Amino acid sequence: AELKAVSGDLGAPYGPVLDGDFMPHQTWEGGAPAESAGVAMMIGNNTHEIVLFQPDFADPIADDAQLEQRFRAASFSPALSPEQYRGFLEGHRALQPTADRHHLLAAMTSDPAFFRDARQQADLKAAQNSGDVFLYECTWETPCFGGQWAVHAGEIPLVFGILSYESAWDGLDSDAARAAADPQNHQARLSREMMAAW
Repeated sequence: AELKAVSGDLGAPYGPVLDGDFMPHQTWEGGAPAESAGVAMMIGNNTHEIVLFQPDFADPIADDAQLEQRFRAASFSPALSPEQYRGFLEGHRALQPTADRHHLLAAMTSDPAFFRDARQQADLKAAQNSGDVFLYECTWETPCFGGQWAVHAGEIPLVFGILSYESAWDGLDSDAARAAADPQNHQARLSREMMAAW
């Protein structure tokens, strides 16, 4: 059996295991899997996926040198030369000119892994021209890790209509914290819309 990461060049140890029976081949290598022909696909991510995977995310980022250190140490960060990193940072700053360093770090580490892979799979499925393809980005922000973040799996409670649950993510995201961050209860409307769409 071979273990291969879906996001291959990032070295993430998550991905399908080829067992010769249930998974006879690497499913997304060279195109959408033939088995998916005629099957609709929905794939997406949350805006700030990586925040959940960085236990020190709320720690201050004093300057751009520290931002680069945190980027290079972060889970799923691509390996970039100094020149590539500068261009990457400048590109993200141009897209988000008012973003603080925490938001830049979230984007610079979430986009190459989660958004890129979801987009690649959606493109491969669309090229198969057999079955609808839906690509989403969940921007719903919940209070955790020292701010408001659309974290990994943040859409799951909304998709299932579970708006009251024990503390989540960093242990501080609670019903009370979510209610204080959303006094008009927009999450209930969003949940209904998401359930209908899914």
